[in-house]
Amino acid sequence: MRTPDSQATVDFLKQHLGHEMKYLAFAVAEFPQPDPNPHRVSLQDSALVRGRSVIDFFRKGSIEKCVRAQMFYLPGTAIPANDALAEEWFNFISGRISHIGRNRDATVDQWPGRAVDEEKGEDRLQRLAQLVIRLMRDRAELMVDDARDLLKLVAQRAEEYLDGPSEARFHAMDPANL
Repeated sequence: MRTPDSQATVDFLKQHLGHEMKYLAFAVAEFPQPDPNPHRVSLQDSALVRGRSVIDFFRKGSIEKCVRAQMFYLPGTAIPANDALAEEWFNFISGRISHIGRNRDATVDQWPGRAVDEEKGEDRLQRLAQLVIRLMRDRAELMVDDARDLLKLVAQRAEEYLDGPSEARFHAMDPANL
């Protein structure tokens, strides 16, 4: 049996996962603002990096340097395989944003979930956010009660904000309000 980890707490999740989702949702909602938007690249990069962070939390892997969802799973729960579409996004973002990856010079700008000749789509960040919310809800079902409840609330608040951004909904996503 593994010794309990001092960071594997719902308060840690609330603070850090809540923060990532709040600003992922904000960047996704602000991204489609009409051109010229001098912050468009920054919003896209922020959404991608935050999306990658949340995907990484749900990935199967070592807990030596990362707090991962598997630390909150119900006892005896088998760690699920990594989600295939989430892995596409993770690898895409890793090469394009998190690292100076070899895929930066690709002759085709193929985004995750798209065919080789298909446009990246103005909804690309929305697709990422929807994937992260789905992954959060799916994996929440494997967790202990307090973590499961928190993840469902974080997903719900992010979805509500994306459906109709407002100052009240933005503040509802704040970790202090979860």
